[in-house]
Amino acid sequence: MNELIRLNVGGERYTTTRATLTRYPGSMLGAMFSGSLATSIDEQGCFFIDRDGPMFRHVLNFLRSGRLSLPADFHQLDLLSVEADFYQIEDLIKELALLRKSAGGSYLEVCIDCFMFGISYTILF
Repeated sequence: MNELIRLNVGGERYTTTRATLTRYPGSMLGAMFSGSLATSIDEQGCFFIDRDGPMFRHVLNFLRSGRLSLPADFHQLDLLSVEADFYQIEDLIKELALLRKSAGGSYLEVCIDCFMFGISYTILF
C-alpha cells in the first residue's frame, strides 16, 4: 500500500500519496518526498510548503492525472505558471506554455465603470 502524505500548503490541507508526489522525480516535490530535500513539518504533523494553497489544487491534480485540467472560467495562468516553475514540474510548465500560446499569450483584464449610467464593462484583451 502506498504511504499517505498530509500536506499544509499555504494553510490549505491536502492528502495524497507519496507516489503521486514523486511522479516527477526531477521536480522539487519529487526531491522533497524521496528524501533528497529537507522538509518542514507543521504543528499537526503535516508537511508544510509556504506557497499558494488554493493554486496547489491544480498542481496536485496534474500530478495525479498527468493532464492539465482547468475550469473553463480559470483566469490565473500566470499565477499557475509561477507555481509550476517553483515546483519544477517540467511537463506542467510545458502544458501551461502551450495553453498560454494558444490563448494568445497573457491576457489583460480592463474594467471600465461608467457611474453616470450605472453600467460596468469588463473587456478581455
